[in-house]
Amino acid sequence: MPSSAAACHRHGRCSGQSLLATRQRRLLFRGDGAYANRVVLESLNFAAQAQFTNHLADGHPFGLPIIFLVCNNHYGMTHRSDDEVMGIERMARRAAGFADNNMHSEIVNGMNVLAVRDAVLRATKLCHEGKGPVFLDVDCYATGPFA
Repeated sequence: MPSSAAACHRHGRCSGQSLLATRQRRLLFRGDGAYANRVVLESLNFAAQAQFTNHLADGHPFGLPIIFLVCNNHYGMTHRSDDEVMGIERMARRAAGFADNNMHSEIVNGMNVLAVRDAVLRATKLCHEGKGPVFLDVDCYATGPFA
């Protein structure tokens, strides 16, 4: 499934799982280039809607149990993502603009497997508590060609 389309499917499933009160959570891995795509940005917007957690939630507030994990190697397919075509230096800033709680955005050292593990565990805990979505900007540098 194309990168951007998967984002829509994931937040749709998370909405249903929250309404059905399941304990399942979703982790969406995408590269930083995908976060310049309209469909992925719409997914962030949908996931952070206030109606899931405010008075409109009809006494059952929940945050979508989804973790957006950006594998950020700082390059899209044809360009440098940060500082060149994104208009921001860090992907975490983009997510912070979607919600008053900054979507629990966090920058993580992706070259340290234990730091990534800890960040995902923290994000999972937030999702289990109904405080999702969570956005992890994981720095991971390419060690070879990827195209």
